[in-house]
Amino acid sequence: MDDALVQLFQSVVTEMVAAGDPWLSGANLRVEPHLRAVYQAYLNHGPLMRAVADAEMGQLKATSQHYREMMAMWDEAVAHRLSASYPWVEKPAMVSHALNAAGERIMYYDFGSGPTQVTDEDFGATVQIMYSMWCSALGIEQGSEKQIVQG
Repeated sequence: MDDALVQLFQSVVTEMVAAGDPWLSGANLRVEPHLRAVYQAYLNHGPLMRAVADAEMGQLKATSQHYREMMAMWDEAVAHRLSASYPWVEKPAMVSHALNAAGERIMYYDFGSGPTQVTDEDFGATVQIMYSMWCSALGIEQGSEKQIVQG
């Protein structure tokens, strides 16, 4: 069971990385579409992702290890993008981890039951709340995503 779960999980991680690639690679620095795409990929596989997250606290050692590795990889990828594209953000690794941890929890609780249990309105509201958090943490304006210059 553990190996099968790991293989399914890896395919979802690949999908999430592909969804986030335009922002992670720097090809498109718009934050909102990045969040929407990554969260949609999670939502599409919510029950599986919730099972993998739950394995983190259970006995499925290989699955647990892959989950921790995925979160560390995601933290590192986001921290790299923050350093490269938002140089004014202090402690990009810490900011990355905080934003990703918040996103992970909201996805787990709000999207873990899968797409049939989440309305488009609730999905959009969740994305906008997280977008607001990201803009605040990155010191950028919502919408224009330009740096907020402190006077």
